[in-house]
Amino acid sequence: MPSVEPVSDAEFVYRRIPLHFYRARDGHTPQIVAFIPSPNDATGLSVDRAALRTVEQAAKGTEGKQYHVARISVGELRRLGEREGFDLTVVPDPLPDNRAHARIPEINRIRYDQDKRSKERMKGIANLIVEELVREGSPLGHFVLVAIAPDER
Repeated sequence: MPSVEPVSDAEFVYRRIPLHFYRARDGHTPQIVAFIPSPNDATGLSVDRAALRTVEQAAKGTEGKQYHVARISVGELRRLGEREGFDLTVVPDPLPDNRAHARIPEINRIRYDQDKRSKERMKGIANLIVEELVREGSPLGHFVLVAIAPDER
């Protein structure tokens, strides 16, 4: 396999978020579960490198489900982690059908399930990510509302 360039602080990544993870009261703010590692995130929270994938491609998921996308600055994510005592990294993890795939290994399901302290720390960082992303003018990034027609999947 060819070598993969490391993810730099200047890059952005996308995190796909199912619509049912959004708060019903406003429809624009995701719940923190959007940044809690799922069982599929055993080795790290999945993201896509924006330099290698369009936001429309990042928004495509399971057929019949709808998603929005968070666009996140890697450098700002690392700085946010440092403020909270997390050494957050984003590492390339290309898949056969998605060369843009990357992961945040410090936010992983194995660690999340390990003990109550780990779970609470990950919930805390997830909450900070959501709070920062919804803050107007945030350097961390923002949410991109993407409508994907069923025939585009």
